[in-house]
Formats: sequence, structure tokens, C-alpha cells
Amino acid sequence: MQQNIKKRLEEINRNGLHLDTGALIDQSFENYKKIALIAGLAFLIMVIIITVLLIGGVSVFYGLERYVQDFSNLEQNGISRNFIIISAIVNTVIAAITAPFSAGIIKMSSDADNNREFSVGTAFEYYKSTKFIPVFTASLIIALTSALIGAVLQLLNMNFVGTFVSMIIGFLTCLTLPLLILGNLSVKDAIVNSIALVNKAPLTVLLALIVAFIGALTGLIAFCLGVFFTLPYIYCMYYTIYRNIFGSDDSEIEDIGRSDSF
Repeated sequence: MQQNIKKRLEEINRNGLHLDTGALIDQSFENYKKIALIAGLAFLIMVIIITVLLIGGVSVFYGLERYVQDFSNLEQNGISRNFIIISAIVNTVIAAITAPFSAGIIKMSSDADNNREFSVGTAFEYYKSTKFIPVFTASLIIALTSALIGAVLQLLNMNFVGTFVSMIIGFLTCLTLPLLILGNLSVKDAIVNSIALVNKAPLTVLLALIVAFIGALTGLIAFCLGVFFTLPYIYCMYYTIYRNIFGSDDSEIEDIGRSDSF
């Protein structure tokens, strides 16, 4: 599969990339309907786990009372340097730790699209796979880059610019996980090619992702709990974009633990 991906990348470099926003929306929604319930339950479980770990981590390394106090004093005294640094570290760690879960939801989308069996456990599959290391590493690099830039800009009182830059980084690297787990690319190749592919059709990808994020936020209407069951739509869109670029995998995903690390 890796060779096929590289051949397709060469074709795109020569001929460009053509995607249809309408097709991406239709296909992603059809796929989402297949995984909505199971993926939603997986999200609920993950949020509970992360919440417990986050509260415990902040309590041990920073002090929960101090963190709450700093947070409550933001409007009065502004954001302290320590708060910005701690928040950047926490956000980076959370992004890296949850990356294998995100990869699992993308794989769930692939399984549903190719009529393979999947379960709640599919969402956590990459935590016990040798692909955990490249998935974790790639997400750590992306999150750390975004957090560092954001923290520096916050310290310079350029919060809006920092948020915008973080969004741009997330947008350009949105295909990194599919390229890692489905395309079996290395960490470096996955990040570099994600940026290159998105730049080939930026408006189409942007419109598709905007629709996906709006769709995901509709879950807030249902007493906020519904968002757990609409968030998977974003990952269905990531998979659908990948699928429309490289095609569908009709056979079992190649050895889930096999890929280049870097």
C-alpha cells in the first residue's frame, strides 16, 4: 500500500488534486451514520478518562486550587506567564495522548466504509499497536509547534494571531493521521505530505472541514451530551478526504503495527 500511496502522490504533484466538496460531504455523512453510536460511546469513555487524568495531573504538578485561582483571575489581572506555559504543556500532552484515539476513530470510519466489523474497542486499538509511537510522535510534534507559537504570541498579547496560527497548523496537518495509519507513511512523510496535499486544494478541504465542524457542533443542542455523538463526523471527514485522494481499501488494512517510524 505504501508504494501505491507514493505513486499517487507523484501523480498529484504532476497533475494536481481535484476534489468535490459536495461529494466529500455526502460520502462522509453516509459513513458517519454507520459509526455514530459506537464512536459516540467511545468519545464519552475517552472524555471521562481524560478528565480524571487532567484533574489528577494538574493537582499533582501545579495545584488544582492554584490553577482554578489563576483561571478565575484572568479577567482581572491578565494571563500570567506561568499559566500560559502550563496551559501550553497541558494542551500538548492531551493532544499527543489522545492522538491514538483519533486514529482509532479514523480506522473505524475506514472499517465502516469497507464493511468490516468494528466496535468501541476499535477506537482504542492504536494504544496497543506498534503504530502508537509514530502516531504519538507526529501529534506531539504538531501540538508542540502549535503550542509554542501560541504561547509566544500570547506573551506578546497577540492572542487572536496565536489562535489563527494554531488553526492554520491544524488545517494543514489534518491528513497526517490517515497517512500514518492507512497510508503507512513515516512521521516525517505524513506531516510533509499532509501539508502538500491540503495546499493542492485548500478551498475545497477548508469548506468540507467547516461543514464537518458545524455538523459536529450541532450536538450541543441536545443538552451538550449530543456533541459526543456528533464529534465523530469530523474524523469521518478526515477519512473521506483521504479516501477521495487515494481510493478505498477493500482489503484488511495492512498489518496494523507495520509502518516506518520516521
